[in-house]
Amino acid sequence: MDLTTPEPTSEPTTEPGRFDRAKAFVERHGGWKALLTPVGTPLGLTAALATFLWQLDGHVAIRDWMFWDFFLYWVLALFWSTSCAAIGHFVVRRVLPDRLGFHESVAISFGVGVFVFFLAQFLAGLAGLLGTVWFFALPLAFLAIGGPGRRLVRVHARIPPHLLCGRPRP
Repeated sequence: MDLTTPEPTSEPTTEPGRFDRAKAFVERHGGWKALLTPVGTPLGLTAALATFLWQLDGHVAIRDWMFWDFFLYWVLALFWSTSCAAIGHFVVRRVLPDRLGFHESVAISFGVGVFVFFLAQFLAGLAGLLGTVWFFALPLAFLAIGGPGRRLVRVHARIPPHLLCGRPRP
């Protein structure tokens, strides 16, 4: 009686070249590490952040954080400053016939916009218009009037490609 394992009768068949395209793709792109790092790193960081926040929420409720209040204040301040810059740019374009440089235009436009905001608030206060509606209506009106000033950002604030892609400066 023979207790040894019998030899397999047939070899497992693999088609030649079955994974050659996949291997070539991986090698062409610098290996598995280079392929998985752009995907794995953000996924890993997201999973770690989610786990951290889930654990932290058991101790201090995330909805009670002061961060949300400060975030709202930052958004409102950005809304106000953008509206001041827009109306200021509208006024500066009409008052100064010659074109200013980008930095000069931004500095003067914002300052003029704050002054226009002050005047509008002062006149609204004299007329008794101040309230919650006015809080949003005045900046929205400034954005509507100064809206074509978006050209200022589009023309002058072109971001160099090396800053967008994280590549070193040529």
